[in-house]
Amino acid sequence: MIRQKHLFPDAVPNRTDSARDKLDRYYTPAHCTHSLLQFIQPNGMIWEPCAGKGHIAKVLRKRIPTANIFASDVDGPYCHMDFLDRAAHPTERPDWIITNPPYSTPLCRASDFVRQALETQPRVGIAMLLPITFWEGCNDRRDLLRDHPPHICIHLGRVNFIRPEGKGSPPGDSQWWIWYTKLKTKQTSHVYP
Repeated sequence: MIRQKHLFPDAVPNRTDSARDKLDRYYTPAHCTHSLLQFIQPNGMIWEPCAGKGHIAKVLRKRIPTANIFASDVDGPYCHMDFLDRAAHPTERPDWIITNPPYSTPLCRASDFVRQALETQPRVGIAMLLPITFWEGCNDRRDLLRDHPPHICIHLGRVNFIRPEGKGSPPGDSQWWIWYTKLKTKQTSHVYP
């Protein structure tokens, strides 16, 4: 049997679970948040529940100085709070939840974060930065995408995320997924900045 490395010597090997960061920390380059802000105008209380080292929160603070940016995460320099623990949520209901959640860890998946954000019901909306593969109808999100499809998807193309040690990640197709709390349509608009 011919092995893949002989057929495709320049192919990037599949990552193993041991090579992945246990919290799936891939921080957001500033241009991704700037692209989001071309299409939405968030204000009021904005919660960034997967803040990591603050890449999204810093851009939001700079671009929207009148907003109250609340940054939290289970790890790192910000308020230690588990977004998936509803009892730990801030008492003030946010106007927006804007985040780049972990896609898959041993304890949770991106679909858990989307469900929790929808249950939190921010006053205006939710924006989650997710890989385009989130559209795949896997068991953890088939019903979610059927019952709560996003209202807007902002395609970013291939993004090199920032790893905790500062190196770039292998590029992956990503998009902002936006849900408006009071909009009841099940149609999704796709935009390309």
